[in-house]
Amino acid sequence: MTEFRLGDQMPNFQLNTTDGATFDFQKFQQGHPNQWYFVINFRGAWCPICVDEIESLVANKGYFEGKNIQIILTSDDSADNLRQLVADKAVPFPVLVDDNNDFANAYGVYSHPDDAIYNDHGKHNEPAYFLISEDNRLLYQQKQTNPFGRPTLVELRKIIQYIQKSYKKAE
Repeated sequence: MTEFRLGDQMPNFQLNTTDGATFDFQKFQQGHPNQWYFVINFRGAWCPICVDEIESLVANKGYFEGKNIQIILTSDDSADNLRQLVADKAVPFPVLVDDNNDFANAYGVYSHPDDAIYNDHGKHNEPAYFLISEDNRLLYQQKQTNPFGRPTLVELRKIIQYIQKSYKKAE
């Protein structure tokens, strides 16, 4: 499994958006310079905890914009399910379809396999969080092996405030 240390350069990834366009992370960064990027993998539209989290992110869009943070969501759920989620919840962030696990494999996201020791909606990727700086360095990561234990919105705000306060920009 891929492991990253704080400060590591993060790999590029290309995935389709829910409307079928190609999303290239490096090109997105070039189009949104001097920002941070919070790439969040979620289990899928079928996961009520994930849907609650997405609703919180949408409701707090202004907070992230005020901190110059772009949110990017990825999931290995089907494009149809994700497209419906985007429509139902008016998700303003890029929602990317990781149907071949390209992102999950490159970023070391945990997978819940069909033969896991507990039944949980079959094969899917678990929640993961990657805060990436304007110069593409890893500032924070958290990877889950199940739906619980992920940071709340209050905790995400504290993490962001702490990192922005103590951040040492690359020279």
